[in-house]
Amino acid sequence: MTLTNIEVKEEPLKLRQDFTLFQNERCIMKIFKPSLALPIMRESEVVGYVFHGEGKLVIDAVIETPRGAIGRPVEHKIETPFIMLAPFKKVRKLREELVSAIISDLKQKGYESLGEFIKAARELCSQTFRKTCFGIFPENRRHIFAFKREDRRIDLLVSKDDKLAYISGEKLFAFKRGKSVIIKPGKLLIAKSNRALVVSRS
Repeated sequence: MTLTNIEVKEEPLKLRQDFTLFQNERCIMKIFKPSLALPIMRESEVVGYVFHGEGKLVIDAVIETPRGAIGRPVEHKIETPFIMLAPFKKVRKLREELVSAIISDLKQKGYESLGEFIKAARELCSQTFRKTCFGIFPENRRHIFAFKREDRRIDLLVSKDDKLAYISGEKLFAFKRGKSVIIKPGKLLIAKSNRALVVSRS
């Protein structure tokens, strides 16, 4: 089931100060001023934003085992447009940090008009929601991020409570308190209660 009744509102906004979009013990996602934003509407409610600016994603993918630490932190500088869907409380808090954007703000990111920005945002939403299962979202208790890569593929970050999953190409990082799974090309790592299993695949 895909997420339906989604629309990008024609209200150009920009961030007036740096903002932490999401943070837990494993991950932090920040966005920096003056990033652009367009509200994402679902059934007359703002459920998230399409951003274009500068962001930073850091994931602690290091797993402690009896034989030592395995893995390393994942850090990405985000400069391409991305989507954030979030609980209403976070969306309302974020709206307080957004102000109206003008054409000069759009031109700094390469848009000659508001129409160009809206078109790019709608195309990203269409690509993301068409190919991705978002039936989980109506609970409105999760943070979901969709990042457009330079190769036009979509990376996903999904979190609820102490659960976190990050999918990037052939890589998967999934964490829940006391449990971890990391999948990379040629390797599978499963850790639970200070025990770890590493499987190498040729």
